[in-house]
Amino acid sequence: MSCCTVKQTTSSSSKHYDLIKKHFDNVELIHKEKYQQLILKDKAPAASNVDWIVWLDIKIAYQTQNPNYSKKDVELLDSVCEKIYDLLDLLRMPDTKINQQLSLFDDECDIEEKMPEQPKNDGGWDKYFRECKRVAKSRLKKRYTFLELFDITFYQYTGIDHRKELPSIEEFKTIYKSVILEGKENPGRHDSFWIDNLDYLIKEPLSDIELLHRLKSVVRIYLAPFTKYFMASYDLSYTDHSSKLKEPKIAYRFYTNGDKISHHWGLDYDKQELPSYVDIFDIELLSWVRETLNIPNKEFVSDEDVLKQNIEWFLDGMLWYGKEEYDWKSKIKTFRNYKEFYAHLKAFLKSKNIDSNGGGSGYSIDGFSGWLDRDRDGKIEVTQKINDRITMNRSVENLELKYNDNVIVYRLIGKEIYQKAYELFAKNENVKEMTIFDFLAA
Repeated sequence: MSCCTVKQTTSSSSKHYDLIKKHFDNVELIHKEKYQQLILKDKAPAASNVDWIVWLDIKIAYQTQNPNYSKKDVELLDSVCEKIYDLLDLLRMPDTKINQQLSLFDDECDIEEKMPEQPKNDGGWDKYFRECKRVAKSRLKKRYTFLELFDITFYQYTGIDHRKELPSIEEFKTIYKSVILEGKENPGRHDSFWIDNLDYLIKEPLSDIELLHRLKSVVRIYLAPFTKYFMASYDLSYTDHSSKLKEPKIAYRFYTNGDKISHHWGLDYDKQELPSYVDIFDIELLSWVRETLNIPNKEFVSDEDVLKQNIEWFLDGMLWYGKEEYDWKSKIKTFRNYKEFYAHLKAFLKSKNIDSNGGGSGYSIDGFSGWLDRDRDGKIEVTQKINDRITMNRSVENLELKYNDNVIVYRLIGKEIYQKAYELFAKNENVKEMTIFDFLAA
């Protein structure tokens, strides 16, 4: 739907809007459906062929179109008008500046006004900081044009649906293959793509599920290129942080890991659902990636192996710096039941004054994710993405659904961890009876 005109305003509750009105022959504020349009213009000289000289014509998004701001519409207008008023003396000047040679010694332009000297006593600091701010602002205005200083990216409404610039599924598949080929020879971060850790893809055999997850974590592709012109960077004290290079450069509006597409540059005030390229990861593409990067195939990991690995990480972490002294994998086979193992391990931790706590991520592969919590007697939770589990042809019935479409495959709390550890690591082993000397030796 086009943005129809609602009304035109000649006065406003915006302080800075009313201030800039005094400096132009005509200031128009037109309220449209999705933005308010601000136009600043002067009457043209009688000898010219036009009636008006338009100095600035911008669209300011309403708050409803910019969820990143809690400001009311009049506050958004005032923020923009404040920037205009601050740079008013530059607006009517030609958009050209002379590149001035910096001093070899103090890195300041010789023709620029010097910063004031610091006060020699306890007084005068307020005046000093005001003067520093004035001089810094004056320097900015000598170095840059109005448009180089007037950055209202987060207020401006563009009305352009940049999704139209995104490639089709087939086009993206071609792009993806070209990125893999280029990244194979030259991994790292490039302007149009990243392949951050190629070794993570090629160091070991992977199942199709794990290959897909690793591709999404390693590969990032930038889409919808555009020319980004120089914009000065300065803070509230007018200190210049700008790059010395003022040439235009290519930037990108979106990026994707092949699944979700995210905005990379600017805000989409008409924010709508973005497409996904997840459908490109079919058997043909994964086979092509395997062949291109020489990644052998591997069977899916079993539920039990994931649990075993997480229990191993959990107990290694419990032992902390005592891990080398206490070989729990060997010792667990010497006990008659998990209770003996639990008591023996706890006695060792107490004797060595090892206080295990904290937590973090556990063993994760093939869509499984482990979480380990070592506070008190501990907790292990293993989840898996439901779609990955269905792909493996494993049951999801009676499994609790968690966030982000994950199901809980295992949840062990307290002594359940040690009971399961005993079942998995000590089963079918000949157990010898423990004596008091074994406990003392531990």
